[in-house]
Amino acid sequence: MKAGSPTAPPRALQRIRNRVYRSALLVANTLLTLHWLWPWMGQRREPTPLRLRANGDLQPQAPPQWLATGGDPQFVIANLRQCPRGWVRLSGQCSAGPGGGLPRVYVDSGRGYREERSVAMTYGPDRLTFTAEVRLPLRTLQVRLDPTTRAGAFRIEQLSMQRLGADQQLSRNARAVLRRLAWPLRPILRRLLPRLGLSLQTLRYRAWLRRVEPGGNAHHAAVAAHIGRLAYTPLISIVMPTYNTPLRFLQQAVASVQAQRYPHWQLCIADDASPDAAVRDWLSQAAAADARIRLVFCARNGGIVAASNAALDLAEGDYVGFLDHDDRLAELALYYVAIELNRDPRPEVIYTDEDKIDERGRRFMPHLKPDWNPELLLSNNYIAHFAVYRRTLVEAVGRLRMETEGSQDYDLMLRCTAQCKAEQIRHIPVVLYHWRAIQGSTAREASAKSYTQTAGYRALGHHLRDVQGVSIEDGRYPNMYRLRFALPEPAPRVSIIIPSRDGYAHLSHCLRSLRELTDYPDYELLLVDNQSRDPATLQLFAEQAQLPNTRVLPFDAPFNYSAINNRAARQASGELLLLLNDDIEIIDPGWLTEMVSWMQRPGVAVVGAKLLYPDQTVQHAAVVLGAGGVAGHGHLGYAADSPGYMGRLWQPQRVSAVTAACLLIERAVFEAVGGLDEQNLAVAFNDVDLCLRVTAAGHHIVWTPHACLIHHESKSRGSDDTLQKRERFEREIATMHERWGAQLWSDPYYHPGFSMKLADYSLSAEPVPHWPWLSGRV
Repeated sequence: MKAGSPTAPPRALQRIRNRVYRSALLVANTLLTLHWLWPWMGQRREPTPLRLRANGDLQPQAPPQWLATGGDPQFVIANLRQCPRGWVRLSGQCSAGPGGGLPRVYVDSGRGYREERSVAMTYGPDRLTFTAEVRLPLRTLQVRLDPTTRAGAFRIEQLSMQRLGADQQLSRNARAVLRRLAWPLRPILRRLLPRLGLSLQTLRYRAWLRRVEPGGNAHHAAVAAHIGRLAYTPLISIVMPTYNTPLRFLQQAVASVQAQRYPHWQLCIADDASPDAAVRDWLSQAAAADARIRLVFCARNGGIVAASNAALDLAEGDYVGFLDHDDRLAELALYYVAIELNRDPRPEVIYTDEDKIDERGRRFMPHLKPDWNPELLLSNNYIAHFAVYRRTLVEAVGRLRMETEGSQDYDLMLRCTAQCKAEQIRHIPVVLYHWRAIQGSTAREASAKSYTQTAGYRALGHHLRDVQGVSIEDGRYPNMYRLRFALPEPAPRVSIIIPSRDGYAHLSHCLRSLRELTDYPDYELLLVDNQSRDPATLQLFAEQAQLPNTRVLPFDAPFNYSAINNRAARQASGELLLLLNDDIEIIDPGWLTEMVSWMQRPGVAVVGAKLLYPDQTVQHAAVVLGAGGVAGHGHLGYAADSPGYMGRLWQPQRVSAVTAACLLIERAVFEAVGGLDEQNLAVAFNDVDLCLRVTAAGHHIVWTPHACLIHHESKSRGSDDTLQKRERFEREIATMHERWGAQLWSDPYYHPGFSMKLADYSLSAEPVPHWPWLSGRV
C-alpha cells in the first residue's frame, strides 16, 4: 500500500498508532520487569532437598540407584510446591557422568516442555557433581530432569535447589529486561557507542570482569594472610625505562607497582635523559619517598634498549619483570607470580594475560593467551606483557640487544625460551597487565610503529639462524610473520588415504582437484572402497586403479573409520600418512607442501589444515578439548578471511588435536601409538583420541592456516539419526571420558575464560569453577 494512495491512513493516524505501540511496549516491559523481579523478594535461601518421581524410561533399584531402560529417562520434581521461585541453582551428583551426556532441565510454566528453553547442566572436574542455574516463574507447573541419554544403571543423589541471592537475582533479571529493551536499539547503539569510545565487546568485557575479578576487604585480608604463609618469597625486580612520559601516566605506572599486594618487590627505573624537567623532578621525589624505588638518570638518550639495560643494572631480585612507563600492573600481579613460584620453583619464564587501557583508564580488548605455544611465538609475540624472567637467565643470554630495538621484548623472549624446557615456561591465565593504548602507540594500532616489524624480522632471523632452508615473510597483519620451511631432498613420500562408499559425485571432484592442483612432488593414493554398490562409483574406482601411484583397497565390512584407515596404513609405502575425507576439495596447490614442511619442526608428528564450508565460513581451525562435552571445532562459523581471535586464524600454532578429515602424521608415530582405536571409537572422536595419544608419547600437533581446503562435511556417511547410531555415539563419548578424564576439561591452548559451549573464543558466560581466584579462595 503506497503512502499516497486513497487507502493509505493519514499521517496523523500513523503517528497515533506509533504512540500507542510505543506506550504498549513500555507497559509490557514494565510488567515484564515486575514479573521477573517479584520471585526473589522476601524468600529464604536455604537449599531445598528435592524428591524425584520417575516419568519415563526408568525403573527404581535400591535407592539411590536407578535403571534407565531407554535413551530418554526422565524425572519430575515431586516436591515442587516447596521449592523457591525466581533464579535457582539446581545441583546434585549423578554417576552417569559426562559420558552419559549432559543432564537437562525443562521447565513447564503453562506452555509445555520446550527443547529450545531447556538448560544443559554442567559437570564439575570430579565428573560426578552437576549444576545449573534456571529460572522458575511464579506459575511453574512442573520441572523435569533428564539425567542421561543412554540406557544403563546409574545413581543420582544429593539433589537440591537453592534460590540465588538478591543481588544475583537482580543482576540476572536486569540483564534479561535490558536485553529485551535494547534489542530494537542495537543498530543505534552500534553507531552511538564508538562516539563514546565504547563498543558492545567492551561492555561485555567489563561485565565479564565484574564476574571473575575478586575484590573486597575480605579477599584482601585473605591474600595478605596467604602471603604470610608462603614458603618462598622471592624479591621481584620491576624494570621500567622512562623517557618524557606524560606525568599522569608515569604516576599511575609507579602507583600500580606500589599498590602490589605482594610486598617483596623493587622498582628499577632508568630515565633515558628526558628533557622534561617535571618528569625528572617527580622521579627523584618518588625515589626519595620509597626505598624500594631505585633510580638512575642516563647521561644521554640511548633508546629503550640502553635504558632497560641500565635499569637492569639496578636489579637485585631473583626474578625481573618488565613494565612500560605508561602501563599499569594489576594489584595482584606479583602475588600470582609468587604463587606460581611456590607451586613449582623451576620456572625460568612466567607470563600472564593482558588487556588495554585508554587515556581515561578504561579497560578493553583482553588478550587471553594459550599456555606455552612455541609455534605461535614464531608468528608473533603473543606473550608480550606481563613477562617475568629469572634474572640469571636474562644475564646469561646477554640482556636486551640494541639491534632489535623496537622488538627487543620479542627478541628477549625468543632467546630466553630457547634456553628453557617446556615445563620451565609457565602461563598464569589471569589479566594482570594493562597496556596503555594512546594515539601513536603500538597498543592502539600495530602499524603505528612500522620499525617494530623490521626489528621483529631481525629477532626471528637470529632465533632461526641454525635452521636450514627457512624463510621469513610478512604475515597477514602488522607485527605478524609467516615462516616457510624448505622440504628435505628428496621430499618424503606421502600416502594419501581416502575412504569412500558410493560417493561418486564428491569423490570424483576430490580426486580431480587433488590431481590437478597439488604441486607436492611425491605422493601415492590409497582409495578404500567400503562396500560400494553404485555402478558409477565402481567404475570410478576401476579407472583410478589404472593410474600410476594409485591403489584401490577393498574393505568389505560395515563402516568403521578407524579400521578402514588402519588397514590402509598397513599397506602404505610412504613415510607420512595423510588421512583425507572423500568430500574434501583442493583449492591451493601448495597445501600439502605446507603441511609437510611443518613436519620438519623438531617434535612435530601431526599437522592439520584449515577447512572451510562451501559458503566460505570456517569448519575446522583445530579442535578444542572439552567443547560440547568432549571436543569441538574452534572458530566454527567465522568468515574465511576473518582474523579470528587475536589473528589466530592466520597463524600456525600448536594445538591439542586436529580433525582426521585432513590429518598428516608420521607413519612411524602412527604405528607406535597403535593407530586409530577401531574397537571403541569406530566413528567419532577417533582423531581426537589419536592426537591425545600422540601428545602423551611426547610429540606435538600443529595446525596451519596456510593449507586451506573446502570440506563438504561428511556427505558420504550421513548423520547419527538412528537409535543404533545414537547409542554408538554415546558409547564413544563414554570411552573418551573414561580414557582421558580431566584432560578433556583443560585444553592448554584454549583459555579457561572462553566459552566451552561454543569454542568460538568468546568470553564465558559463567565463572569457571576451577579458577581459585574467582571465588576468592587463595
